Amino acid sequence: MSTTAVLFPGQGEQRPGMLHELPPEGDAVLAAAADALGEDPLLLDAPDVLHGTRATQLALLIAGVSWYRAAVARGLAVSYLGGHSIGHWAAAVSADALDLPDALRLVALRGEAMRAASPTGSGMTAVLGLREEAVERVAASARDAGLLAWSSNVNADWQVAVSGTEPGLDRVSELARAAGAQRVVRLAVEVPAHSPLMAPAAERLHRALDGIEVRRPSLPLVGNLTGQTLFTADALRRELWLGIERPVRWRDGTRVLAERGVTRWLQVPPGRSLERLASALPDARALAVDDVGLDEAVARLARS
Repeated sequence: MSTTAVLFPGQGEQRPGMLHELPPEGDAVLAAAADALGEDPLLLDAPDVLHGTRATQLALLIAGVSWYRAAVARGLAVSYLGGHSIGHWAAAVSADALDLPDALRLVALRGEAMRAASPTGSGMTAVLGLREEAVERVAASARDAGLLAWSSNVNADWQVAVSGTEPGLDRVSELARAAGAQRVVRLAVEVPAHSPLMAPAAERLHRALDGIEVRRPSLPLVGNLTGQTLFTADALRRELWLGIERPVRWRDGTRVLAERGVTRWLQVPPGRSLERLASALPDARALAVDDVGLDEAVARLARS
């Protein structure tokens, strides 16, 4: 019998208007966001607002939870959940490990803390066509020259992101191209996420999580820190705060799920990058809601 994992995207997949495209199940999520944040969440996806880290992360949390609820309401049977970076928070709420109002307030703080910890001009760059070891050598060479750059997302054997300051990312781009990278792309992220530069933000989030109830997930989640599945509240709590200063091991996590029998993968909106990565896994049947629509995606997965 096929096993299904739902995937929640991270920063870089956001788009203006995304919260105005939610399914009916999103109404309750938007209402919870208005109560928890004391603001109109539909303003978060305006083009001149969404570029900010806080707005982007909140919008992705709201969208992820809304679309997951809609998929389950339409009969999707789910065995595992996986969230990339901020998507991990939507996965935690969807697994009933974290209450939505708590998640909304904490994610607002997360975005603010990450932005406050970010040097001017910092961000992230994706390197395509080089393996993790090669990208880390490139980043280490930049650090040896006194620049700030670290491997931060290992999404696939051929796709690794680097976080750092603008001079560090510029140097990484030069060295990566010289080393044979197929493409080097600056990402639409204004913070050097999942790098040591985020240590002050991680500590703020760690303190904020004190006293917040984190429960054992009702469905196993794939972790970002180690790529292993998470079954306990303590493991999840550690992921939620420490993850912003450590690399995302997405490649390792999806491989673990494939080894556990996952062959059907559904990326909820926005975007389709996680669906494309999952498509490369053995025997994968991967779909993105943005490609085929929710009803069609659920129907196809039920038939496969």
